[in-house]
Amino acid sequence: QQGPILTKHGKNPVMELNEKRRGLKYELISETGGSHDKRFVMEVEVDGQKFQGAGSNKKVAKAYAALAALEKLFPDAPVAIEQNKKKRAPVPARGGPKFPVKQHNPGFGMGGGPMHNEAPPPPNMRGRGRGGNIRGRGRGRGGFGGNHGGYMNTGEG
Repeated sequence: QQGPILTKHGKNPVMELNEKRRGLKYELISETGGSHDKRFVMEVEVDGQKFQGAGSNKKVAKAYAALAALEKLFPDAPVAIEQNKKKRAPVPARGGPKFPVKQHNPGFGMGGGPMHNEAPPPPNMRGRGRGGNIRGRGRGRGGFGGNHGGYMNTGEG
């Protein structure tokens, strides 16, 4: 038993086909197999073309018939939408400092200086409320790259 059959939009194919073509008739073509292993074949006619789907019950067979029609008649519709969603420009999720973090000196801040010696705070805390020596803004990035507080801006430590 598999989950619901969905189109690339995550919709039920029968609903989606119905949005594109109203008033379609689905017909049960055949019903085979014994009581435990039934197989239904449904057919739908769209724009003069017939599409069939088979499944272990009428609902599944109907969904596959609709899916076949969608893929044949509207092959390019769903795909374009999907691609735009995934290719969104990466936005830094943490909303940290308002200026770009300079990562050119990853070694600094690892030894000495007014650094916090405890484990770095979880990223979602951004260093607030954790030990007085953390300079509030833009910390919580694993201990470097975020201290624009003015102290220790050379790599010597």
